[in-house]
Amino acid sequence: MKLTSFSTLIACLLSAGSAFAQSSPPDRPDMGPPPSFSDMDNNGDGVLTSDELEGPISNDFSQIDQNGDGAITQAELDEFMQNHKPPMPSKND
Repeated sequence: MKLTSFSTLIACLLSAGSAFAQSSPPDRPDMGPPPSFSDMDNNGDGVLTSDELEGPISNDFSQIDQNGDGAITQAELDEFMQNHKPPMPSKND
């Protein structure tokens, strides 16, 4: 009887732990991978303009557009993303 109770307790603890590990915190829902450059390039002209962007990337438009021509190239976006990695969640989250 004690072995069955102990086994049940261990199983419950393990399943609860995996449920917590897999769920996203409510303030940071799993949004999936970011869209690709071509996904954001609505008109297919090979550059991104401010009217094609929404969300956090639109707030950084002037920083990403390094030459100030009003358009973001794939190279400009790649360089920005390399230098501005999003913070990784801590293991305590």
